[in-house]
Amino acid sequence: MGIIKSFFILLAGAALATFLWSNYDDKVTVYFTKQFRTVELPLAAALVVALLTGLLLAVALSLPNQFRLRARIRELTRKLDRLENENAELRKLPLDDAMPESSSSFRESRDGVKSQRRDSGLPATKPPGA
Repeated sequence: MGIIKSFFILLAGAALATFLWSNYDDKVTVYFTKQFRTVELPLAAALVVALLTGLLLAVALSLPNQFRLRARIRELTRKLDRLENENAELRKLPLDDAMPESSSSFRESRDGVKSQRRDSGLPATKPPGA
């Protein structure tokens, strides 16, 4: 993706350079107000000044958003670190101590089938026909 983007930037730069070189002799007068006007400038200089002004304006307008996003990234990174530490601490706990003992002698296995605990104090039964 970076190669394609670089190619298009290079292509746009070459087109701009060709345009500026071929129109270097043309002069323009830029009017800001009726009382104030600039001196005549070459078309290339006026375009470069307009391009740089637009670039600086775009950067200035995007800076608050960039600062807000970087602060959000820092906040989320701290939250992720905190949650990873909490997860690591929870993984250190033994599972038997983490689960409270229930009063019933049945528990559900991973496949959802209820089975009887072996240490429930009930007598062991033989399977039918044995």
